[in-house]
Amino acid sequence: MARPEQDSFVGYSVVRLAHILQRRFERALAKEELSARQFGALSILAQSPAPASAEIARAVLITPQSMSALVGVLEERGLIERDHGSLNGARAEVRITRKGASVLRRAYALVSREDDRLAALIGRERLTRLNADALALLERVREDERKA
Repeated sequence: MARPEQDSFVGYSVVRLAHILQRRFERALAKEELSARQFGALSILAQSPAPASAEIARAVLITPQSMSALVGVLEERGLIERDHGSLNGARAEVRITRKGASVLRRAYALVSREDDRLAALIGRERLTRLNADALALLERVREDERKA
């Protein structure tokens, strides 16, 4: 049986796959009461000492304005802490807390199980290649977006 015409569009295939994977990812992270964006922000904070909020926002694909709300929720839960800058206009620094690092470790385990489920469907090697290709395409599309 021939594939439907819409299946010839990579973007449409990726959108459908992303929709399913986002639901699975969010369901897994719900066990730690995290959204995908909160997971991303915590991951960045764990890897990089005091990145700018704008850097985190770009990485998790939200506006700097939305980042303020995300940081507020994470701070309220005690997963991050921030100093609010000094009076001389220095930017506020945001850091992951010990509690945040603990939640993130458990979230990594949950996300890793989701990756294992995908690997069981298409094989670990193929999944690794798919991820590398997706990351390369993501970077190029983001560059293209900045030019537009």
